[in-house]
Amino acid sequence: MPYRFGQLAAISNMISRAAAESEQHAKMRVEDLVRAVHATHAGRPVAEVDAELRRRFAEQAIEPREPAFSELVQAIAAGEPV
Repeated sequence: MPYRFGQLAAISNMISRAAAESEQHAKMRVEDLVRAVHATHAGRPVAEVDAELRRRFAEQAIEPREPAFSELVQAIAAGEPV
């Protein structure tokens, strides 16, 4: 049975909502990781912060994106709020 236009629009809408929810979930995961590293590594040397954040990202199969990743590392190492 062929799909009607309304059915295709409904399917497209569901896909769009699922993608938005997935993006929001991924953003929350990254924010949680950053907060956790900040709690344990604020004010520590950049190399230590970088290694810990990369380790936690890798555990969650999250690819760090530059320059935002390095900026986060620098802020945590400086003890700044993130």
